[in-house]
Amino acid sequence: KKGKCRLPFFQPANLFAVIRVGMHGMDMNSKGLDYTILTIAIIGAINWGLIGFFRLDLVAFLFGDMTLLSRIIYAAVGICGLYLISMFGRVRDIAE
Repeated sequence: KKGKCRLPFFQPANLFAVIRVGMHGMDMNSKGLDYTILTIAIIGAINWGLIGFFRLDLVAFLFGDMTLLSRIIYAAVGICGLYLISMFGRVRDIAE
């Protein structure tokens, strides 16, 4: 059939299921990874609170304003935040 993917994995319904389950559909023990990422995201949130309340950017203070290391830290916090979006589906599945 024209316009239809021949690989069953890449069908839209299957792709949605893979996105919803995420990496944890592989039955991996990732509790340590989850806690590490959550800790990094919390530290990032505290940094944003310091910026908002006291105009103190702790990352810039410790590592320099937009140095390579500070940019890596900002990127890591952002990636951790994106990863934590997958927790919504997992928390919902646990509750059911």
